[in-house]
Amino acid sequence: MKPIRGKDMTFSELLDPIATIETKEEAEEYKACLIEYYMTEYGKSHDEAVRVAKTNIGYWAGYYDEATAKRIWELFNTKHPVFGTSWPTLDEALKADVLCPGCGATVTQ
Repeated sequence: MKPIRGKDMTFSELLDPIATIETKEEAEEYKACLIEYYMTEYGKSHDEAVRVAKTNIGYWAGYYDEATAKRIWELFNTKHPVFGTSWPTLDEALKADVLCPGCGATVTQ
């Protein structure tokens, strides 16, 4: 896999590829590239780069549908940093102030 380069990359550019990965081997290869990116571009130690990569992958997977998120969590051996491997209801997400932190969004029933 080609190394990831460029400190100005967006989260989308860095993490959208995880949705297309289908094997543990591909997942390990991509995770290794992300770890190298965080070490090279941001001066993270290896352990910190691993933590950041797994946290970001776990969080980003939550933007996909439930089946895709769960596949990503399994392939990358990670989880969502707030909800783990469970799929929250809208009410649970709002109560966790994750859906729109600080924006004062409300849900009408």
